[in-house]
Order: sequence, then C-alpha cells, then structure tokens
Amino acid sequence: MKNILLFLSFLLFPFLPSAQTWCAPGSTWYYGQVNGFGFDGYLKITYVGDTIINTITCKKLLRNEYDYNQMTSTYSNFVWGTSYTYADSNKVYMYAYKQFYTLYDFSALPGATWKVPGPIYYSNACDSTGKIRVDSVGTMMINSQHLRYICVSVFDSSQQWGYSAKIVEKIGPIKTLPSNTPCGSYLLPEKNYMAANHCGIAVDQPTEGSNFRCYHDSSSFNYPTDTASVDCDYIYTGTGVPEITKNVGIKIFPNPTTNNLLNVKINFQANDLTYHIYNIVGQEIANGNFNSNETNTIPTDKLPCGIYVFIVKNNEKQLALKFVKE
Repeated sequence: MKNILLFLSFLLFPFLPSAQTWCAPGSTWYYGQVNGFGFDGYLKITYVGDTIINTITCKKLLRNEYDYNQMTSTYSNFVWGTSYTYADSNKVYMYAYKQFYTLYDFSALPGATWKVPGPIYYSNACDSTGKIRVDSVGTMMINSQHLRYICVSVFDSSQQWGYSAKIVEKIGPIKTLPSNTPCGSYLLPEKNYMAANHCGIAVDQPTEGSNFRCYHDSSSFNYPTDTASVDCDYIYTGTGVPEITKNVGIKIFPNPTTNNLLNVKINFQANDLTYHIYNIVGQEIANGNFNSNETNTIPTDKLPCGIYVFIVKNNEKQLALKFVKE
C-alpha cells in the first residue's frame, strides 16, 4: 500500500501548483482609473526594492496614478505612497498601522475569513480595516504555470474596506465579481461604497483603487497584456487615442507633505505664470504668482489635511498635479 501511495504522489506532483512566487523582479501592475474632478487615467504599482520591517524582509511597492484632466486638457501624475508586503508559501501579507495583515491566503477553504487593511487610516470611529470571506477556490493555468486562486467577497455590507474579486497567485485580484458590496479588482482592499455612513467619502474622494488591467515582470510573465481591451498605460483623452504619460513637466515635493511648505518646479520657461490650489470638490482655496525654471515654495500651513489639485497656468498652457497634505 505504501508503494502505491508513493507512486500516486509521484504521478500527481507535476500537476500540483508549486509554492507561490510573489513580487518577482520587475513586477508591475496596472489598473484603469476614472476619478472625480474630470480625471481619467490609470494606476501603476511597481516593485522598487526591499526593506526590513520587524526583522522581516519586505517588498516595497510604489503606487502612482497618471491622469488626463478633461476640463483643463492637462496631464498629471500623483504618488499615492509606498506599500510593504511579503509572502510565504501560501499567504501574502501587508504592513499597515504598525502591524502585518493577511492580504491573500491561497490555502484557505470556502468559508474562511480574515481582516484586511484599508489604504487610508481614519482616526475617528470609521473602520480602517475590513473582513473578507472566501466563497470558492481553484487552480488555473497562466503562462504554462498552475496557479491557485480564491474568490472572495466582503463579509459585512456595512464595513468600509474589502474585495469582491477573483485573486490569483503572483498577480493578486484580476476580476471583479458580482456582489451587493461593489469593490474593484485592485491590489489592495478598496472602499466599499455601499457602506451606510460612507466614512470620509466627502473628503477623501477620489479614493485609491480600480479594476485590474495587466501584470508583467522581468521573467516575461504577462497577464493579460495580450488580451486586454486597452493597453496597460492607456489614458482616455476624449479622442480615443492612447496616451502615455512620460513627463508632465511639473514636480511637487515632498508629496505627501507633512510640513507647512510645498516645493513646486516646472521644467520649461514661461512668463506670467500663476498657481491655483483646489480642494477635491473643486473650490479654489489659494493662488499666487509662480516662477518657471526654479523651485517655488508654496505655503500650506492654512490647508487642512486632505487631497488637493495644484495648477500652474498662463494664457498659453496649464499643468495640473495632485498632492496630499498630511
């Protein structure tokens, strides 16, 4: 009997998924994005290196958003921040709020639940974590690799964060699943817009997250670049022509800013420039004169914490970029 079991194990082994590879060199994710305030574009998450947190070697994931403003016909880019993750043979973890949370568990069975962290922390009574439930599990073949997947949904319709998605090894969420608590297929948990109190929705809109487009890494693993309905870095400009944001001509630092000064520079020569700062609902709350080809220091001491749009313009051109005051 022992020999028969060994023989069966040998036959089955080639068809079983191997331990997961998370965040291989060159790992890059793209997500479509349509925001408020007239912005259309995409989100890009890039593996940029390693760091050690609590003796654990973690992957650093830089989260960027690239936009085209339909109202001002300008391009902009925005750094949401850096996330820190690591993985074992079955789980992917994320560091948030001074602890590690489970993002995905590919060994979980239907009915299993766990908490996931929202990318925005609320210091008031609103939830900054959510709870997801595994509805089904399975395997699929991608690029000649057998990969495990889990289908999950939001556990409680009143919670603020979660997934309703099909989540695959190496890639993360790839498809939004029907649910009465809509969340997209973003790498990180997303805002649950069905939550009763819409915690913070008026001040943090647009929120981070959107539907998956594609993933690739340096090993030539690609999904689903060859089958996506649009290019990974497609931006809709109203003409149907793909646009790639390479250089928007404006730099803001530090971003996010935690002090009372913001440094802004544009890389072209222009006369009669002015700057304008708008809050996320489109109200102009600050303005002044602006000099080209030098770093301008803008006071932000009177700005409440939140997301803002910074616009530099004259009679000939206009550039916009979002920034965060923490």
